[in-house]
Amino acid sequence: PIPLTLPNYTPSRAFGTIYQLMHADRASRFDAPPPPSALLRQAMQEGLVPLTADAATKSRRELFVGNTPANTTERGLADHLNAALRAAGFCTAPGAPVISCRVSAAYAFVELRSVQETDNCLSLTGLPFLGGALKIGRPTKYDGPRTVASSWARVAQTIDAASLDAATRSQLQVGGADLGAAAAQASREVLIDNVPAGTTEASLRAFLGLALRQAGGAAAAGEPLASLHLSGRHAFVGARSDAEALALLACAGICYRGTRLRVKRPSKYAGTDPPAAGRAWADVVADFARGASVEAAHDPALGAAP
Repeated sequence: PIPLTLPNYTPSRAFGTIYQLMHADRASRFDAPPPPSALLRQAMQEGLVPLTADAATKSRRELFVGNTPANTTERGLADHLNAALRAAGFCTAPGAPVISCRVSAAYAFVELRSVQETDNCLSLTGLPFLGGALKIGRPTKYDGPRTVASSWARVAQTIDAASLDAATRSQLQVGGADLGAAAAQASREVLIDNVPAGTTEASLRAFLGLALRQAGGAAAAGEPLASLHLSGRHAFVGARSDAEALALLACAGICYRGTRLRVKRPSKYAGTDPPAAGRAWADVVADFARGASVEAAHDPALGAAP
């Protein structure tokens, strides 16, 4: 396991704190000294002595980290997670929240120093690392309370990169977590609900691309959709640009294979869209008079949109 670092440690400061702990029970001529427990707690908060992890909560302080690249090292993964926790404001005290890391073939197990920081770390799932995206969750043996967590894509949108210290920024960049790129990616993501059963990714992608091009929403020649992932009745779409993401939002209500698609931002989206993003496909049809041809091209029986 990796060693715990103490960034605020100096021999003189530590000696003074330990001296106070040793003599805290002595009576003072002037005022009563703080109890030893208070002094120890203060020393932990200042990073002078390690935070003591409670052995009774060990099962709640362990996490599974999947999708680790082949060249992952214990120190590299721990440093990257610690930097992301600091950047997100998820640390409850100075120092390194990750106190242990064990790396295997394509996954790892990490232990954090507190239950709260462990719960917070769950919201780093999706964190870019050495070309991949980490999947962070509870080990299969976990039987504690369920934790509601977010994701790195959403957390990254709340981080002010300019306010981060140089060491944290550098570590995130080394690991491949570019905060600017994360914010840009989030602004181009769109969720599509009510996808008809039997739909394939290729057919839906072709349909949406055609709709954008005919409605004038494609910003340039070529494919306006960078990615599309189908999951049951839902599709997660990544547009090529911010403008094309907004144009895709205007496809809300478009008829595809006899079903009206619901097009919106994912729940994790924390940005603000302009009022024009509230347009629907009926508005596009009225403006461009091309909506009927797009729908009929995939299902001639549909005809013009009502």
